[in-house]
Amino acid sequence: MKNYIKHFFQTLSGIMGLIFTLSWLGIGSEYVNEYFNTLTILLIVGVIGSFIMGRLGNKISINDLERKMLEEDINVHLANEILSLLHTTKERHGEKEFDKIMRNLNFRVPEELLDENRAIYLYGKYQFSIEEVVDSLEQELQLSWEVQTEDIQHLDEKARKVQLAVGQKLTDAVHDLLN
Repeated sequence: MKNYIKHFFQTLSGIMGLIFTLSWLGIGSEYVNEYFNTLTILLIVGVIGSFIMGRLGNKISINDLERKMLEEDINVHLANEILSLLHTTKERHGEKEFDKIMRNLNFRVPEELLDENRAIYLYGKYQFSIEEVVDSLEQELQLSWEVQTEDIQHLDEKARKVQLAVGQKLTDAVHDLLN
């Protein structure tokens, strides 16, 4: 619902800006002059509403991420471990920076999961779940996990698989929340 309201205000301010521009160019100015006060109020409401909705926007919360990850049938315990690490990220960077980090993941993982030892630990504990995601990605993309993780080739293969699987699941959850 928020997205519809946000788009309404953005459209309203865009239309009003167009009308004022056309008026300034002398196209349809007789109508603009007649309804100038009304049009001015609509433009102001559109701009203010668009600004407010942009500020309220779609913030990425850990609760929403948890809900999305569980909808994706990820192992509940693995999801809880990931969410615990995300809480650490949020506490360290603050809510605004956390939101920015999550929006810019692009199939990578937050810094708390870049630690190779932590990733290997998660693999040992949730090997079956991680392998399930990796296999699914290999099928979907028709690329081996080795090719998909070439940029982190220096890491242990268990850590690479964890980063691939978690990066995919988090990015999917964020994309779903934003759309």
